[in-house]
Amino acid sequence: MMAYQAMGIMPEELENEPELNPLVRHVWGWFCELNQARNAGGMAVSPIGYQDIKAWSDMTGTKIMPWEVTALRKTDAAFLHSINLAKG
Repeated sequence: MMAYQAMGIMPEELENEPELNPLVRHVWGWFCELNQARNAGGMAVSPIGYQDIKAWSDMTGTKIMPWEVTALRKTDAAFLHSINLAKG
């Protein structure tokens, strides 16, 4: 998506991107915020921890439900898995 925003070229993978369900779209937005503030841990990307989510929630005044925390952690696990697959 960043390539599209920067250069106006839509990657093939995003041409038929599915719409997010409105009931969980906010969780994706939260993940994007947390991902941008992620700590880099040397050679690897550090997972977003519970303490990161709690600090973000407290600082932004966002009330977060337990299922949303689970969704954030699972989204992060999938993100980290995709990074590892890309590295080979």
